[in-house]
Amino acid sequence: MNKPTPQVYEALQHVYDTFNDRLFDGKLENSLITLQRKANSFGYMSYNRFISIDDKNQFAHELALNPEFFGVKPLIELFQTICHEMVHLYQMSYGKPSQKGYHNKEFAAMMKERGLMASSTGRPGGNDTGQHMADYPIPGGQFLEVSNDLFNEGIIVAWYDRFMPKNTSIHTMREDQEIASGLAQGISESLLVIPHLPTEIDLNGDLDSIPLGVPEPVIQFVHRPLKPPKSKFKFTCPKCKNNLWGKESLNVVCGDCSISFELQIDEYEE
Repeated sequence: MNKPTPQVYEALQHVYDTFNDRLFDGKLENSLITLQRKANSFGYMSYNRFISIDDKNQFAHELALNPEFFGVKPLIELFQTICHEMVHLYQMSYGKPSQKGYHNKEFAAMMKERGLMASSTGRPGGNDTGQHMADYPIPGGQFLEVSNDLFNEGIIVAWYDRFMPKNTSIHTMREDQEIASGLAQGISESLLVIPHLPTEIDLNGDLDSIPLGVPEPVIQFVHRPLKPPKSKFKFTCPKCKNNLWGKESLNVVCGDCSISFELQIDEYEE
């Protein structure tokens, strides 16, 4: 029986643990890995985001990943995102990060040590510092070696979003795949697979005409807090129609009419 939650999270945890052991000498603390659909973001690291319910002095960092991109990017880019965010954690723990998320020279050097080149364009020639940064694997670097080993162990993301982000097409996915293939020399071909990209297509045909599938309406079950119980009830004098509010057990006589106020059971204020 498929159990999507452990299938996804155990794989992601194994990637984190392997990178920590082999790229960070086991120096990073554990992070709580979450899936967050933050717009225009592959992922983020939030330092000391969670606190233990049993020990208020025990914290956990958050490494968030955006599942919208699991199906439209090569697996190697997910590994890059995880490592990128782990470098942020490493810098927060042992270095001097810049304010407001700026990727400074120290960050770029820490990335390079682990086999990733920080780049404002995600390609060679981009700036290695900036506010919003991408990266690409360095041929022969540790990152590619560990990533290949992870895939050879059978580590994949077994589930992906069947809806694609806006502005995603066969053209954009093929371009991402070709760029990753060109930059990541020596990478396993399987790390370049994009789940939403058809494996066999007519290159002489119109790529835009290939159906990517119109998804059926998705029913989303949202857990909402229960409405609080009634706390104030409305009472009305049947003669003069004056109103007052109070507890359901209120017993008050109208001073003008000498008649008891009546409970209006269909009206209340929270």
